[in-house]
Amino acid sequence: MCCALLIEKEVSMIVGYLRVLITALVMGGIMVVFLKLFPKKHKLIFLIAGLVPAVFIIIRLIQRIVTIDHIGYILHGIPFTLCGLCSFLIPFTVLTKNKVVTNFIYFISLPSTILALAADGTITLPLSNFDFWGFVIPHTMYFVHIGLMMFFKYVKPEIKKLPTVLAAFCVMISIMHILNLLTMWLFPTGDAWTTNYIFTMYPGDRGGPPDYVISPRIILEQAWDILPVRYVYLYLLIPVLAVVCGLLSLPLIKKTTYKRFFGRFKRKKAAMAAGIEEEVDNVVEVDNWGKAENGVDAGEATEVKDQDEGLSE
Repeated sequence: MCCALLIEKEVSMIVGYLRVLITALVMGGIMVVFLKLFPKKHKLIFLIAGLVPAVFIIIRLIQRIVTIDHIGYILHGIPFTLCGLCSFLIPFTVLTKNKVVTNFIYFISLPSTILALAADGTITLPLSNFDFWGFVIPHTMYFVHIGLMMFFKYVKPEIKKLPTVLAAFCVMISIMHILNLLTMWLFPTGDAWTTNYIFTMYPGDRGGPPDYVISPRIILEQAWDILPVRYVYLYLLIPVLAVVCGLLSLPLIKKTTYKRFFGRFKRKKAAMAAGIEEEVDNVVEVDNWGKAENGVDAGEATEVKDQDEGLSE
């Protein structure tokens, strides 16, 4: 029974991944067509596309407010998450090209979006459920939008800004923790829907969608087991975040840097090969009796040597 349920859950997730992939291809294809047709309107196209997630998130929040009178559920729908903040940071980036914000959405929000799409059970909801589209459209658009802005060189994250990005992340979780404490004081729900923006209160979303094998909650719970202190335990994830940022830095490295790096090994190998050939030439030159002693070429030296051997006989 348990095995059958596990298989059913994994199959539903695979179907959900296919839905996400199709959604990403459709939205990415539409954006590419417009970007190619209107090369001088990239800013406007990126701005309109960047506002799409914000529209879906606002509609989803209004739906919760109208249909559900549970204050905890409504507070839980406010987009104070690493992914949700993209809804407002991406349009800001399109308008200003602010380097700090650009690096933040690339190094912090982008991996958070990928993890959310990979682990959240919302992608298994029926297509008729608005919560499915309200989750998949914004999260998929974050990934597609950031990728296309980089591909068309509208913005360019910088590796040297990584310390600033990590510092901004620390400031953000501090602000979110204060907000969590404030909402708990103003709206004491006393149940599973206590606000937990950016997981500063505890690992994972209590009362949220089910966990899956690749859920980020696994990492959060490991940090909580080591240091079970609200807010503070997130600082144990800084090394993990630094590794993720390092991996995301690889596509940003210029090709010339790679060529210089690997060119050193090629030059060293060529130098070693040239040194061996030079040693072989030296040996041949020393063995060549006539050239070494009389300064004549190899053919003349051989002829003189043969004449000497004939006289000795």
